[in-house]
Amino acid sequence: MDFLADMLSSVPAQLGSAIFIFLFGLHFLAEGIKNATQNKLKKFFELAIKNRVIGALFGTIITGLTQSSTAVTVMTVGFVNAGVLTLLQAASIIVGANIGTTLTGHMMNIRFDAFIPLLMIIGGFMFLFLKKEKTKQWGVVLFGLGLFFIGLTMMSDAMRPLRYSPVFTNALAGLEGRVFLGVLLGAGVTALLNSSTAAKGVILSLAYAGLISDIHLALPFVFGMNIGTCLTALISSIKANKNAKRAAIFHLLFSLIGTLLFIPFIRQFGDLVINYGPGDTSLVYIQVANAHTFFNIVTAVVLLPFLTPLLKFINLFVKEDGEDNTNILDKRLLDNPAIAFDQAFKTSLTMHELALSNLELASNALLTNNMKEIPKFYKNEKRINEMEIEITDFLSSISSEHMHMTEAMVAKIASLIKINNDIERIGDHAKNITESAEEFSAGEMKFTESALAELTTIFSKTIDAVKSAYDSFETNDIAKAKLTSSYENEIDILEDQFRDNHIKRLKSRECSTRSGVIFLDVISNLERIGDHAKNIAEYVLNSN
Repeated sequence: MDFLADMLSSVPAQLGSAIFIFLFGLHFLAEGIKNATQNKLKKFFELAIKNRVIGALFGTIITGLTQSSTAVTVMTVGFVNAGVLTLLQAASIIVGANIGTTLTGHMMNIRFDAFIPLLMIIGGFMFLFLKKEKTKQWGVVLFGLGLFFIGLTMMSDAMRPLRYSPVFTNALAGLEGRVFLGVLLGAGVTALLNSSTAAKGVILSLAYAGLISDIHLALPFVFGMNIGTCLTALISSIKANKNAKRAAIFHLLFSLIGTLLFIPFIRQFGDLVINYGPGDTSLVYIQVANAHTFFNIVTAVVLLPFLTPLLKFINLFVKEDGEDNTNILDKRLLDNPAIAFDQAFKTSLTMHELALSNLELASNALLTNNMKEIPKFYKNEKRINEMEIEITDFLSSISSEHMHMTEAMVAKIASLIKINNDIERIGDHAKNITESAEEFSAGEMKFTESALAELTTIFSKTIDAVKSAYDSFETNDIAKAKLTSSYENEIDILEDQFRDNHIKRLKSRECSTRSGVIFLDVISNLERIGDHAKNIAEYVLNSN
């Protein structure tokens, strides 16, 4: 028991537990903010992609909110891979993310220790007892902030005994003047913790504990943090398309260029931070935060005008292979439910277009006996089935990744899953019609003029219904949704009328039994397609 007690009270155990509490707090803080502001973030994101300066500002703000440049950069790589962002837009956001991550250091230096219980009590109460989902998420933010500061305080306390360790103090002293070793250590710790914020917490805790009393010793670690945080984005881009790889490489290049710009002047830079900040060495933790911010702002100002040449340079190493590997449902987008939902929505529109195209191909095959487009039909049909599975899986992942989403977002996800099922069923009924057309052609059958005219009429009305459903779905158009319901009612009337007419033709032997069965099967499938188009329209009406 003594051994266990000694082990649990040791510096590594205390420091490890403090880091995990810190990271949990950081996670809750970021998740709460994202869930509470997801629609606002989406609107701001749409504004941010218009030019590089706004993009950089967006990167700064979103990273300041989420407290993780790694998460923002990985998400940005996902946006590029999904075709949401151009490479230039992504580069500007990454520049801003490097500035935004420095805001955490300043937040850490605002000591909220006395308010930690208040933050956690209010946050816990809001989350557990209040009903409104957005209010609950702000409760998660406050609770996460409390954990964040508890972890930071625990890290400082865990490191204080190291002041009396000759081994540790000698190791720190041995780093004096060894700039590149300091950079490597900073990069290594950041990559290991998978968070520049956590690495910064470690450095600031060393400063709080009095183990780092000279800004010149801390600067190489600061430079290294910027490099280490690039590793996750690089790994994330391995299976992505070329542009996503270029975005990840740009992030690394940005950090390397900044480090190489500052290293020759590291002594002068340290003196500058001391002279224009708190000169008291006991406030070295404030100097570290100031240095990190200044370093990234200067690097951003220097490189922002040269983004295009830098990206052209990267293109020399990552060349086009002629293939479009854009993955619009990239799972890295799941970090932002609103944007992830938009991507699933766009994919659903594509799926609807394929289903409409197949209905038109089926109509052409049956009415004109033209079988040339049948291979295209089956290619579309295969893709429709694949897309329904992909979209449903992606939408389900949004729900599982963000357990505390707003009720509105949960309802939108459920509706889109149902709409995709209706679109897939439209494709299935079009397939039934195409198979009937193939049977009709192979058997060299004929329709009477009146039967052919009726099929032409009901096909036209059904295509109109599916088009109208698409328009209502795409633009959330209530008028188009009501028009779709009107078309569906007309299709029901036509199906009953044409069924009666055809039974009369069968009785009078105007047409063969085989062609008669196909006629009835086709109008039955068209009536069901009308039902699914109406279902889509009703989802639109219900959402309003």
